[in-house]
Amino acid sequence: MKHLSPRLVDLLEIAAYVFTADCATQRGTEWTDDDTSEPWSRNFRFVIPVRDHNFWCASDVQQLLVQVLKFLSDDDYTFEFQQLEKDRSVQDYLEFGSDENWPFQGVDRVIMFSAGWTPWLGLWKLRMAARILCWLATGQ
Repeated sequence: MKHLSPRLVDLLEIAAYVFTADCATQRGTEWTDDDTSEPWSRNFRFVIPVRDHNFWCASDVQQLLVQVLKFLSDDDYTFEFQQLEKDRSVQDYLEFGSDENWPFQGVDRVIMFSAGWTPWLGLWKLRMAARILCWLATGQ
């Protein structure tokens, strides 16, 4: 079993917060601005305790995190990171075993996957290029 660094545990927990908020918050249904703007984006604000406070509070790190999430979801994000006062016991999130037995060794691409035709076409194109793929699917 390989233990995860404190920064990587922070990242996994941040991702869990964002994923949970995304699943629990509906997008708007009424058009705005005199029916000229689609009610798609949402505003999220997170206050999250982290182990590597200095890293997560760096402006370039926060800017990149917000940019990536905005690109993926078209939502607006604000993060306030606080120093974790008492560390929680760390669950061994991913038990891969030894490197030689890990089924995803040598993966060329990891692809987020959702419903619709576009992801299937992208997967087909990469598969035809003889890529070794690992794809993550959601049940939404």
